[in-house]
Amino acid sequence: MPLFLSLCPVDYRLCFATRQALCLWMCSMRMEEILVCSIRYSRKEEVKSMLNVPVFVEWNGAKAKSILSTLAHDISNKVNEVSSEQREKYHLAAVFANNFTNLMYGLADDYITQQKLDFKYLLPIIKETALRLEDGRPSEWQTGPAKRGDKKVIEKHLQLIDDEKVRKIYAQLSDYLMTKN
Repeated sequence: MPLFLSLCPVDYRLCFATRQALCLWMCSMRMEEILVCSIRYSRKEEVKSMLNVPVFVEWNGAKAKSILSTLAHDISNKVNEVSSEQREKYHLAAVFANNFTNLMYGLADDYITQQKLDFKYLLPIIKETALRLEDGRPSEWQTGPAKRGDKKVIEKHLQLIDDEKVRKIYAQLSDYLMTKN
């Protein structure tokens, strides 16, 4: 997931000096509106792997630009300058790509566990799906009964889902995929 560095009304140098972990702000507000920012911590062991993580930098003055640019280049080889509007849009896209995807993993894990099956057997297809994204757009790799318009399989799946909320999510996502095709 990309990291967002912004000047917040907090002395972030103090934060870095007083923590054993790397602290980064992830904000979805405009620079002039930032009052409180959430902090993302990465363990020291994870810092090495962050060199290829995109870092988006935004500042509101020459001093902030100097500090944030230096920090960003120290932790990543992929540093990009962004505006508040671009940062907000990347953040929204990251919520879809990461947070909602993780929710789907959780729903799959809950279902599999209820059925006394092992979620680990889904890991190869999860990894394969993620790796495919390096070779094309997500829409090019979409598969499954909704993509095929296979209403029989969709109906069978809906019957297998006990939780009404989860059944509704499955139906809505299937409908969206079928109308998108």
